[in-house]
Amino acid sequence: MSSSKVAASTPNGDGRRRSSMLSTMEQSLHSHFMSTLGLCSSMFTTFFILMSVFPYSGYMVLQLIPSTSKETAGVYAGFLSSSFMVGRGCSSYFWGQFADIYGRKIVLVIALVTCFIGSLVFGFSTSYAMAVTVRVLMGLGNGSFIAARTASSELAKGNKTLEAKGVGVLMSMVGYGMLIAPAVGGFLSEPLQQHPDNAWFQKYAGIFGRFPFLLPNLVASILAALSLFIVLLCVEETLPQPQRRSWLLIGNDFVRWVRKWCCMNRKQRRENRSLFKPATSIYVDESHDGKFNEEFENEFDLPRRSSEFVDAEEGWDDEFEEEWEEAEEILDSLEFVVAATMVASREDRRSFVKALHHEPAAPILENQARLASTSSGELFSNENTPLFSNRHKWVSAEDGKNDLAPVLQSLPVPKYRSTLKKSSTITDVSFQSKAGPTVREVMSKPRTRAFLISSWLYSFASVAQSEAFPLFAMAHPGQGLGLGESSIGMVGTISGLIYCIGQYFTFSMMMNRFGLVRSLRYGALFANLPIIVIPLSLYVRSGWTQIVFLSFLSGISMIFGSVYLGCNTIGANRTVDATSRATMNGLSSLGTSIGRGAGPIVAGFVVTGCMASGFFPPYYGGWVLYIILLAMGMLAYWSTLSISETEDDN
Repeated sequence: MSSSKVAASTPNGDGRRRSSMLSTMEQSLHSHFMSTLGLCSSMFTTFFILMSVFPYSGYMVLQLIPSTSKETAGVYAGFLSSSFMVGRGCSSYFWGQFADIYGRKIVLVIALVTCFIGSLVFGFSTSYAMAVTVRVLMGLGNGSFIAARTASSELAKGNKTLEAKGVGVLMSMVGYGMLIAPAVGGFLSEPLQQHPDNAWFQKYAGIFGRFPFLLPNLVASILAALSLFIVLLCVEETLPQPQRRSWLLIGNDFVRWVRKWCCMNRKQRRENRSLFKPATSIYVDESHDGKFNEEFENEFDLPRRSSEFVDAEEGWDDEFEEEWEEAEEILDSLEFVVAATMVASREDRRSFVKALHHEPAAPILENQARLASTSSGELFSNENTPLFSNRHKWVSAEDGKNDLAPVLQSLPVPKYRSTLKKSSTITDVSFQSKAGPTVREVMSKPRTRAFLISSWLYSFASVAQSEAFPLFAMAHPGQGLGLGESSIGMVGTISGLIYCIGQYFTFSMMMNRFGLVRSLRYGALFANLPIIVIPLSLYVRSGWTQIVFLSFLSGISMIFGSVYLGCNTIGANRTVDATSRATMNGLSSLGTSIGRGAGPIVAGFVVTGCMASGFFPPYYGGWVLYIILLAMGMLAYWSTLSISETEDDN
């Protein structure tokens, strides 16, 4: 009877386990979907704000600098369009380190708040200098691209299929933003001139007449607010809790870093590789019944109440007594307890316990503790004086020499890299986190370096092409196409539809058929080749035929550009470990921002030289322009040839 019951219950048990596993998988997929949704909204908003200014940048220059003409506005328009990327380039590496310490989500939140405020202020710009300054500040506060690229790979938790899907969808937002934003920006800018019969625009003629470029920036602010809500509600933090510091400590850490930086000499600043490198120390004077010695606080410049500590002004309670016992257990796992823990006062213990709740920002890179010797080279003051206890037995000096080191080296998961020093009556206990990787360490990996350089070259070329097209399109017929803002925006709309239809299918098909590296190469090649035939539109007389032709070329170029960006993101993330991934993406974004910042400026000079200098006869300037732009793009393709294929890529 019992055996039959067991046999009967076994299928039910297996069914419950399978049901539990399916439920866990469904929850994981749902979490991945919601987080990806938040990342996509943030990415789309960022690129919407970046690209929405492109179709009207030349017209904004004409309004803010009346002395310019359509042929000479290109240089000023290039500086205006690139100012956002200049600011982002200056802060990209900082945001990468910031994301590796405080998490990915806080970077997204700060970026979206900056976008919300900055877009409104930019829409009310009354001078060219004000407009450029606001865009630079918006770029300085925007690290969303870094955080989103890092989190998109980490959300997959090692599932490469899920990673490819997530990154593919995320990179599609770059294309959506770069294609939809120009359409919206071109349609909504100068509404009184473009839509004189619209009653709603005429109702607010006063404000739109004074600030003709407010409306597209108002839409950008609304998008930023919606994205902020989605990020706060949906995005999962992917940086593990043991490696993440609380958001509440950002202000204290910044003040401490500034104060510490101001006191450093030049050599120390060069050695201080990380902007925020938490380091906490407790100094206990054993001769004064465990009371903290203020003299040593000043001497060592590492106050007991550093940013990892909170003031112990409130009373001691049982909760902290229990937490102190947990702290002692951590030290006991290392087979010793510092003598200071036996004599520290309750106030000192309370500060120490608080520190344990804010663990070091850097990851666990060493599975052992280090014991720093005294000036005499010995761990102990003399051979016969025991200094360490585990509450049950004393460890003598001789035992420590023979047994303690092997035990420490074999410990599997210590939480801290500890340094113990004995100096007269002062016990120094320091919990320090290793600084993040430097630029040299990231760039020392050939494969990582190849992916980064390739992305920098592509970013420069693609944005130069995006900036050159509206300038080419708005130039007088013969040298350019003579299109207005609405027609330029229509090209963006139609090409956006083509992109939406073909992007994800093309990306998935190429990844499955060709693998990562070959898809990367084909994406770089076919993203640039179509632009060489854009000057053929000079010979097309029909307006709609011209728009459809340009939209088709732009859509094809952007589809393969998205394939390139997705493959580059996946490939670069796979070349580094998770603990330095955000820093690597920060460095990637730094070069990308420089490229995106330089691209519009170079495009402005090239367009002006080819079309307004009088050096080239009509119709020839456009061909020369796009031959130069194609050569820029082929540099990105050439750089992908140095990336070798591996089994992991296929």
